[in-house]
Amino acid sequence: TLNNDHVRKIRKLSKKIMNRLNIDGFLSIHFAVSHHDTEIELKVLSLKTRLTRTSVVARRVAMYDLGYVLAKIALGYNFNEIMQPLT
Repeated sequence: TLNNDHVRKIRKLSKKIMNRLNIDGFLSIHFAVSHHDTEIELKVLSLKTRLTRTSVVARRVAMYDLGYVLAKIALGYNFNEIMQPLT
């Protein structure tokens, strides 16, 4: 069972991850948690952005095709390496 300190640590780490990746919106983060007495060790298993209709419309208005960008990331590109052609 996680105590309040553990939950605060997970929230703080989640916010750091979102800020570091420059993600604004909803993000699902799956952690592996290992207990060591009163301490916990966390490892990120997966990150998944949660899109709403509004965020999809906003991305289209910004001239970025979300599928194109996600495919490039899946192929190993970094955000700063992805050049989105204007459509």
